[in-house]
Amino acid sequence: MRDGRFDGTAFRARREALGQTRSACAIKANLSESFIKAVELGKSEPGDNNAAALAAAVDLDLADLTLPKLPPD
Repeated sequence: MRDGRFDGTAFRARREALGQTRSACAIKANLSESFIKAVELGKSEPGDNNAAALAAAVDLDLADLTLPKLPPD
């Protein structure tokens, strides 16, 4: 994501609070379950379009799931 990092932990908490399975979320966001799992575990960083689709799938604004960028090493 251009403006920060996607908060996969907050996304998962919201998805689970809604009672939404990964499968249902994948359908809603038009993404694969394996990609959603990787994002939730911090193993994959979604691009802007996928991040927006994930946020919409759990009825949040993308800003609600955005963390600051990490400084360069």
